[in-house]
Amino acid sequence: MKNRSPIPPGVITLCVVFISLCMSLLAMLTFSGAKSELELARASFDNRKAVLEADYACRSRMERAAEMLRGGDGISSAALETDALLEDNILVFEQAVDDRRVIRAEMTAEADPRLLSYVILYTGDWSPDMSIEVWDGQ
Repeated sequence: MKNRSPIPPGVITLCVVFISLCMSLLAMLTFSGAKSELELARASFDNRKAVLEADYACRSRMERAAEMLRGGDGISSAALETDALLEDNILVFEQAVDDRRVIRAEMTAEADPRLLSYVILYTGDWSPDMSIEVWDGQ
């Protein structure tokens, strides 16, 4: 008497091939996603590092100028030593983050200096994207 398998042998082979292809595709998608996440994390790290280095340099210059002003040194000597601009009794510190951004801090040039503003400014060229057609109301 013959033993007959309820499933033909070719079907099992096709199922194994199909499952192998699905697993390979899933592995490639996972690798691609992980690679793009790593690139994004590196770019984010580089950006944050540049901002923090520029921030530290700017704050160090400001602290040195404040020490000089508290010590009784003149405004012009504090501005000269810390490479700051002097505008209307205000010391302006600019520190480049990269080729498109700069940290700008303003501090009063008094015996008790105060921080007036501390911002990161975009200095690169900006041009609007005019290629998208927008409804003009007519």
